[in-house]
Amino acid sequence: MRERLSQLLARPISDRERGRAFAAAAVVLLLAAVALMLVAPPRDERAAAPSSPASTSSAPLTMPPPPTAAAPIRPPSVVIAASRRFLQDYLPYLYGHARGRTFRAASSALGRSLASRPPRVSPAMRRRHPHVVTLSGHQLASRSRWVLTATIADGGGARYPVELVVEQRPTGRAVVVQLGED
Repeated sequence: MRERLSQLLARPISDRERGRAFAAAAVVLLLAAVALMLVAPPRDERAAAPSSPASTSSAPLTMPPPPTAAAPIRPPSVVIAASRRFLQDYLPYLYGHARGRTFRAASSALGRSLASRPPRVSPAMRRRHPHVVTLSGHQLASRSRWVLTATIADGGGARYPVELVVEQRPTGRAVVVQLGED
C-alpha cells in the first residue's frame, strides 16, 4: 500500500487530473470562505456587541458626558488663501503640467527646494488633472503656524492628502514653509 502511494505521488499528473485538482481546491476555498462569513460576525457588530450579562453590574447604565473640547479654531482666510495659491502652482508641477519655476505663496527656501528636485512623472500621471476636494487645518503650538491638509482627487479613483505647514508672517502675509508636518 505504501509503495502504491509513493508511486502515485512520484508520477506526473495529467492535464485532466490537474484541472480536477484545481476545481477541487477552488471549491474547498469557496466553502471555507462561506463558512467563515457565516460563523464570524462583521467587525462592526463585534465592536458594538453588548457585554455578557455576567460582566455587567446591577448599577444603572449611564452614558458618560461627552468630553468638553474647545471648538476647533478655523484657519484665518489669509492662511487658506495662501494654501490654495500654493496648491494651484504645486499640483500642476507635481503632475508634470508646469515647470515649477515659481510657487506663489511659498517661502523662498521651499520654492528653491522644490525647483531643485523636480518630480519624475509617468505618462499615466501626466494625463490626470488634480484638484482640491477639501481643505482643513489646525493651529500648531507656535500660534503663527498652521497645518493644512488638502484632500486631492485626480480622476484615478483614489484620493490622497497633501499636508502643508503655513506660517503667518507679522506683515499679515501667509506662506507655505514646508510640505508635510515634522
